[in-house]
Amino acid sequence: MTGERTIAGRVDVESARREAQAAARAAGADAHEVGEIALIATELGTNILRHAGDGWLCVTTYPGGDGATCVRIEARDSGPGIPDVPRAMTEGFTTAGGYGDGLPLVQRLADSVTVESSGAGTSIVAVKWIRSRRG
Repeated sequence: MTGERTIAGRVDVESARREAQAAARAAGADAHEVGEIALIATELGTNILRHAGDGWLCVTTYPGGDGATCVRIEARDSGPGIPDVPRAMTEGFTTAGGYGDGLPLVQRLADSVTVESSGAGTSIVAVKWIRSRRG
């Protein structure tokens, strides 16, 4: 399952959140995992708006070798970039007047997070493995 969405306004973030929830459910996630995946998508989409103005978010699911399923959420923009990625991943650090808890939250909820950033934009990939396999 793949869903790519342009993020240019709050309505797009909400649509991306719903798509991420649907992908998680289709992958067999329980309610807790669905909620975590929805938060990841919401945070990444909101960061696109706050720091770059627009970009895109893509939700992909794929099977693992052990029967588990992965939900991969990629956010990409062409904004100014993150000057200090390790600091941006620290609770309470903000450059936009928020609480500074967005990227640290994504890092806590995802199984892995990869951030690539330069003056030409930012790409963040969060991966969450579905472990519950609800039936």
